[in-house]
Order: sequence, then C-alpha cells, then structure tokens
Amino acid sequence: MKFHASLKSTLTLSFILVATLPILVIGIIALQSLSAGMEREITNKNLLLAKTLAGEVDRFLEEPMNFLKHTKEVLEKENLIPK
Repeated sequence: MKFHASLKSTLTLSFILVATLPILVIGIIALQSLSAGMEREITNKNLLLAKTLAGEVDRFLEEPMNFLKHTKEVLEKENLIPK
C-alpha cells in the first residue's frame, strides 16, 4: 500500500522543516556558547573565592603561629628553665 501525499501536505511539511531547522541549529549553537561561557565564569569565580578563603585562613592562623614561635623562643632560653 503506497502513501500518496498531497501537494498541500508536502509543501506544509517542507515549510515547517525549512522554518524550524535554522532555529534549532541556532538554538543549539547559542546553548553551547552560553554553557561554555557560564562554565568559564563559574570556574573563575570559584577560583577567586578559593584564593580569598586561603588568604583569610592564612591570616587567621598567623596569630596563633606567632604566639607559638614566641613561646618557643621564651622556652629555649637557657636561663629560664634550669637543667
């Protein structure tokens, strides 16, 4: 059993295909471009956040480290602790 499409239905289907195909292609390209751009932006922001957090942690730990260094210097003096 053969299917005979009318000229009207063939032209309608062809028009829909020709009209939607470029929109789909442009949409896919735009989606890929936006996804790559957003991924780069998120990566850069995360890197900046990590560097900032590392700097804050260093500053937070600097004061206790200075205290420990000072304590070490005081305890290493020979006249402080008799042997």
